[in-house]
Amino acid sequence: MTAYVIDGLTLASRAGYATEAWRVERGRERLKQLIDEGKTGERMPGAETRAYMIYALNESGETDASYLDELYAERANLQPYGRALLALSLKERGDDRAREVVAELEGLAQTNEFEAHWPSRFRSPYGTEQVMDTEATALALKALARIAPESPLLAGAARWLVGNRRNGYYWMSTRETAFAIFGLTEYLKVSRELSPDYTLEVYVNDEPVISRRITSADVETAQTFTVERKGLRVGAANRVRIVKRGRGAVYLSSTLEYFTGDEEVAPQSSTDLRLTREYLRLRVMEDGDGKASWKLEPLSGEIRSGDLIVSRLHLEGARAQYVMIEDPIPAGCVQLAGMSGLNLGYTDGRWSDWYSAREFRDERTVFFLNLFDGDATFQYAMRVEVPGAFRVAPARAELMYQPTIQANTGNTRLNILDKK
Repeated sequence: MTAYVIDGLTLASRAGYATEAWRVERGRERLKQLIDEGKTGERMPGAETRAYMIYALNESGETDASYLDELYAERANLQPYGRALLALSLKERGDDRAREVVAELEGLAQTNEFEAHWPSRFRSPYGTEQVMDTEATALALKALARIAPESPLLAGAARWLVGNRRNGYYWMSTRETAFAIFGLTEYLKVSRELSPDYTLEVYVNDEPVISRRITSADVETAQTFTVERKGLRVGAANRVRIVKRGRGAVYLSSTLEYFTGDEEVAPQSSTDLRLTREYLRLRVMEDGDGKASWKLEPLSGEIRSGDLIVSRLHLEGARAQYVMIEDPIPAGCVQLAGMSGLNLGYTDGRWSDWYSAREFRDERTVFFLNLFDGDATFQYAMRVEVPGAFRVAPARAELMYQPTIQANTGNTRLNILDKK
């Protein structure tokens, strides 16, 4: 965070904003202390974090050249995120080794016919893994634009950044957005894409719907075109074709949202996240002294108003941070936080795992986990109240800052009978 702040203050100062030099200098001194303290012992930061600390030091003023030399010597341990920062730091110092590191960075790119990106993973002190592909690709793009503007990977990296936005128009977080914009800004300086001169044509099922001339006058204003097709004009297969005639670049992104009318929803999962749900019967007993105890049984036989059931959610996958689980409840049930002197809201080693927060909402229960260790079970009790035949929507889980990593259970049917 100290490196992040010093980086930001340096950028602000270079952009003409007034900053207090003493604050920057105190931050720089602290960065040096953190780097020196981290060379040994438990406070040693990860390689990528150390690269960012050294980058912020070099960007904000003069510093000990040994930091950069040591980082260069250990660059084999750096992921693309750290190597891009190393290349930028060397460039800042006018060091010819920047070209060598950029060449190595090019070799680490994952490419296809249209795009290029640099995967990077950051492991926190808690052992959780965070995907840093967007930031790493933005830093790599920034390094290539400054050091090797002739690189054939530039356009592909820009396309990947523009195309890998959540829902097509924004990145996953404000931090990712900042990094992406800085990388794309450097690219625009060398690509001359701000001077287009072309005609844009869009066809839907071979019907022309848009024809516009795009020039440099259009760069400063965003344009939105909406094409609607309803009823019989929407076929089983629909084709959108974009044609550009002239000089300049066109960036495209698309999203598809749909709702299914199917009565059965299949479970979906991946190696990163898997979720299952089962319902159990809850028996609450009292001994002769009035002390309450409970046990769980398979949910077999009839279910009647007044019965107690438990929803058990089992989550597996890769270690992660900031996970959300949403479990829609059967329409005839209501959640119970506690009853008969039994606290059902926390784990005792047999009941459920710890969670960071839990919310009982009208139609669903939501669990929030700051840290997920790869295997966890969560349970909560419900009282069956309203008789009827109910179809219960699937439970789902997602990484809140990586919502593309998600899983869901299938739907469930529950028949509730009236009291005898």
